[in-house]
Amino acid sequence: RFTARAGADLALIHAGAGLAFLSPAAGLAAEHRLADGELIGLLRHEPVPLTAQAAAFLDPARPSFRRYTWADDGDLVPEPGEAGTLLAAFGGATHTVSPRLRRPTSSQLSVGWRSPTFGPFRATAHGFARVLLDRLVVRLRGPAAQSYQRSTVGAVAGGDPIDADLPVYLRTPGSEGRELYRLENARRAHHHVGAELQLVSEPERPWFLNLMATGYWSLGCAPFGLFADRNDPGIIDPVTADPNARVNQCGSLDAGRAYHIKLLGGLRPTPALDLGLALRYRDGEPMTRILVVDGLPQGPTALMAVARGDPIPRYTFHMTVDLRAAYRFTAGPWTARFGLDLFNLLGSGTEILEDVASGADFRRSLEMMPGRTLMATLSGAWR
Repeated sequence: RFTARAGADLALIHAGAGLAFLSPAAGLAAEHRLADGELIGLLRHEPVPLTAQAAAFLDPARPSFRRYTWADDGDLVPEPGEAGTLLAAFGGATHTVSPRLRRPTSSQLSVGWRSPTFGPFRATAHGFARVLLDRLVVRLRGPAAQSYQRSTVGAVAGGDPIDADLPVYLRTPGSEGRELYRLENARRAHHHVGAELQLVSEPERPWFLNLMATGYWSLGCAPFGLFADRNDPGIIDPVTADPNARVNQCGSLDAGRAYHIKLLGGLRPTPALDLGLALRYRDGEPMTRILVVDGLPQGPTALMAVARGDPIPRYTFHMTVDLRAAYRFTAGPWTARFGLDLFNLLGSGTEILEDVASGADFRRSLEMMPGRTLMATLSGAWR
């Protein structure tokens, strides 16, 4: 059985910018019986939904501002008249758009197989690949774009030989305040490949089991920084206009956690008693090492010394085992439920956040997984 669909999507980024996109979309889905199971395939091409970030960037009423060095008088309190040297201009007045801007598109291929029932179980295998093209980025144009000259950390600041060949960009003074930030399309594609395996029990039994294992490879470019609000290809941020912010910008994205395993199980030994277990494993978030370079004309500048999580470094993996027991009973006109939850049964103290600053404290633990915890709850309802 085959299903084919085609259509078009009309989107307006911002009326003031006069940008409208009419983007084609098409898809083909197929199902076929194979080895008493079901083979499923999907091929799809579609425009990527536009976010409010694009409209906000092109909003002519967006506030504008200038950034200066701070000429503090020694009291460590920002006051009028303490603006020092002009560093850069930002905001709506400095934003523009490429006349050849294209809407980002996504192409996806997905193939899966659902097994026939064997005993009390059914299995599913699924693989997919996705390519994101023409994502929106911000680049410098005008005199400011011509003011950066490429060098290396070793030539400018010396320091650790491991970073000597790391590129760094020196800004020649004179163009500060004349920055133009243009919204345009990125040249590099974002690739996402993954596979999933799942084993589930059939319903209508006094127990259940759900086992899932996944593996993902997600490689792309994203703004400077870590976590989902920075290391994501959909983020639109003027910080990416600085060539120093684009050093090692391509690597594993925040959503690309490599390997996951989840085991969920439950048992109802009596009509009033429920028992449950949850085992969860997840690779750590992609991270990098932040190096601050001194001695540049524009002042101290932060660089990502290595690509984020490609394949390392990553924050430490997380694995937890949690248990639950719940007992339902009646007390007069009340229906009540008493529950016990045991979190982190293994008592692991895995790091969940580490210091990313280059130096002796790199990867020093900043936050740890909470220890073994028992929680009791009692709830009730009037019958």
